[in-house]
Amino acid sequence: MRQTRTINEVLYHILWLADVRGGVDNAHPIYAFDDLDNLKEWVKSQEEPWTDDSGTPDFYGNIHSYGKTYRKGSSLEWYNPPSSLESKDCYGGVTQEWIDESDQLTIPVNPSI
Repeated sequence: MRQTRTINEVLYHILWLADVRGGVDNAHPIYAFDDLDNLKEWVKSQEEPWTDDSGTPDFYGNIHSYGKTYRKGSSLEWYNPPSSLESKDCYGGVTQEWIDESDQLTIPVNPSI
């Protein structure tokens, strides 16, 4: 007997970023959005370049200032901007993935602006 099933999937746009404290070519997934325009709008809303002279060490123990792209206190504060919000390379970007809607994502989905 033939059996079938229906799987409902959601297309997510995954934002990948690299930490400013080291490994700038080692991006990892930060947030998932179900709408690419919302992702772009949200990332842009977090932008507010500034220099952090607090003396925080990087991953290698070196203390120095950081030129940051994102607002102080935002969830993106310690990340470098991606090369593009249209594609992904080792510095970050966006990928698209179909994910079963019953799966629990391990990264936050659709943060609010």
